[in-house]
Amino acid sequence: MIRRSLMLAVALAFLPACGGDDRPATQPTPDETTFQRGNFDDLPLHPRSEPLGERTEKNGVVARSYSTTGATPEGVLAWYRDNLPGWRLDEPPAPIGADTYRGRWTRDRFFLVVSATAAPTLPNDRSEAIATQYSLSLEPR
Repeated sequence: MIRRSLMLAVALAFLPACGGDDRPATQPTPDETTFQRGNFDDLPLHPRSEPLGERTEKNGVVARSYSTTGATPEGVLAWYRDNLPGWRLDEPPAPIGADTYRGRWTRDRFFLVVSATAAPTLPNDRSEAIATQYSLSLEPR
């Protein structure tokens, strides 16, 4: 009887530490994509990149646009061609319109499409003034 009471007291003492209280969880609940290889958050970003808007997720496709300076659209695609270890190049970076390039890679169960286009230049002639907007789109195969 004393042993059972002691066990109950110990269990009740640890109950708050096991999530039995009303405090919010300190750890976020992981979602399935967090631990998948090829995760969008693991993709490298071109140097000096700044996000444009929020990332979108629809029907398993995750996409986000960025701006970068000091690189042409062709240069951005060349950088991705050289900086995606483990990804297989399916469609080499190529022009698809005026100052717009696109390439496509595959890894495991994902396709990655990188597209880049010239953005309005900044009001000076330095090389950093070259502005490019690019998008990453990761989709399941």
